[in-house]
Amino acid sequence: KNNGQACIYCHNLKEATSWEREKLGPPLNEAVNDISKARLIASLVNSHWLVMKTVYKDKPITEIEAIHLVAYLESINKK
Repeated sequence: KNNGQACIYCHNLKEATSWEREKLGPPLNEAVNDISKARLIASLVNSHWLVMKTVYKDKPITEIEAIHLVAYLESINKK
């Protein structure tokens, strides 16, 4: 909605090849296993991570975008 930067600029998925793994943030599909769904959504909307705070300061992730992203990450973890 706010035209923020795509997550893939700093993150990847666990199955990425070794050269694709060299990203700033951790693989996104591991995040859904590490913290609760509610906490992950809240962290995306009101991030406490400095880089994300800076990147999304003027173009924040909306709650509905966070909900959709977490649902997507959960769906690919089930495969």
